[in-house]
Amino acid sequence: MTPQVVIGILIVVAALALRTAWAERRQAGSGLQQWKFLGNAKAVIAGLLVFGSFTAAVILSGEPGGAVLWAVLAGLLTALIVYQMTDGRPRS
Repeated sequence: MTPQVVIGILIVVAALALRTAWAERRQAGSGLQQWKFLGNAKAVIAGLLVFGSFTAAVILSGEPGGAVLWAVLAGLLTALIVYQMTDGRPRS
């Protein structure tokens, strides 16, 4: 895993943590609301499908590097989008 991949992953993780912390600071309990999508079965299944597809592509390409961690991020973002689409309440 190259240093650029590690730095990129750390930046994304830090951004997600800061977003949650900022929301929690403004209103107590809102941090948990942001991660509520992980309890939605449709969202989790969609996220797992995307994660599996990305992981399979990485394994078949033969260059895993840090791409599996990006597959996790893609799965999480897909789950969030599916949750927002099925729940009908997009979050800003």
